[in-house]
Amino acid sequence: MWEQNWSELPEELLRIIAKKIVFVHDFIRFGAVCHPWRSVTLAIDKHELFLKSFPWLMLPADDEEEDDNNRRFFIPFENRICSINLPEARGCHCWGSPYG
Repeated sequence: MWEQNWSELPEELLRIIAKKIVFVHDFIRFGAVCHPWRSVTLAIDKHELFLKSFPWLMLPADDEEEDDNNRRFFIPFENRICSINLPEARGCHCWGSPYG
């Protein structure tokens, strides 16, 4: 039986596949497969890729969260909310976001 070695795919094919990836998290996962795939992701202009991604949206803090270091973000492409520790945001207010 013939075994496929995904790490030996031609670099040009990997480059074509990587450029078609829409979401940043998929691009990161693509680069984590193996060293040759990672090398391809390092050579691609990421600015163009990231422009295609949806931004994370910072959610307003609840009253209990005002004095907390954590901030909640909605991730549209995953339809989920995550909490990130941002001590720099303690006591600060966000009134808007660029491009949003």
